[in-house]
Amino acid sequence: MLIGGAGGHAIEILDILLDYIPKEQIAFFDDVTDIQVIHNSFPVLKNRPQVNKWFSSSNEFCIGVGKIQSRLSIYNTLKSLGGNLVGVRAINADVSKFSLVDPCADICKQTFISSLAKVGFGTLINTSARVHHHVRVGKFCEIGPGVTLLGGVSIGDECTIGGGATVLPKVSICNNAIVGGGAVVVRDITEPGVFVGNPAARIK
Repeated sequence: MLIGGAGGHAIEILDILLDYIPKEQIAFFDDVTDIQVIHNSFPVLKNRPQVNKWFSSSNEFCIGVGKIQSRLSIYNTLKSLGGNLVGVRAINADVSKFSLVDPCADICKQTFISSLAKVGFGTLINTSARVHHHVRVGKFCEIGPGVTLLGGVSIGDECTIGGGATVLPKVSICNNAIVGGGAVVVRDITEPGVFVGNPAARIK
């Protein structure tokens, strides 16, 4: 498995992968920093020839960054090199059998995804987030650590919900919105922007 990125979130993804993939089958890809190796064991690929060589034995990759634009960039780069995106799911994530989680979504440690919730392609549900019944989360979203999405919430595509934020029941958030850490969203967000505070209000 090739992990796209080599920063802090990528190392957390590594911890999840090591629960079910031999370490010899894991490497990182990062063409923007000088990092060459992780934990003195895992190589960091830096260019197209190195990625092509790795993909010649296995073309599966996952995304090891949280920010949406970075996730999209890594996805597009590795897909263009013949890669096949797969999602990562922690073994201690509590995911209902009656939820619909895209196989290419990342579900981190200690998360909870309830019955009839839906999580879209390329989305990250980060550590200890809570996604309750009938919640809908779109494509390539970042749901931060400790976020709570209460029953019936709808999140559009490419949204960021910052760590510790809460979205109250049946609230709808449009595409490309950013909710700051710790915010409480009590009413629908219908236009893209940055929303902070309790109750959350648009700042730009």
